[in-house]
Amino acid sequence: MCEVAQRLKREGASEGEDRMSKLILVLSEKGRMEDITKAAKNKKDREKLFKEFNL
Repeated sequence: MCEVAQRLKREGASEGEDRMSKLILVLSEKGRMEDITKAAKNKKDREKLFKEFNL
């Protein structure tokens, strides 16, 4: 894989991690622990929560 593609892949992964971390923090602050588990297990639930919190 070319160097540029590898860098873009790493940056994308980092952005995804940051987005998930933000979601977990927001859900935790709101006491929505069950939704943290849902977000971790199910992509559709995770995307729904991202939209709900504009992440």
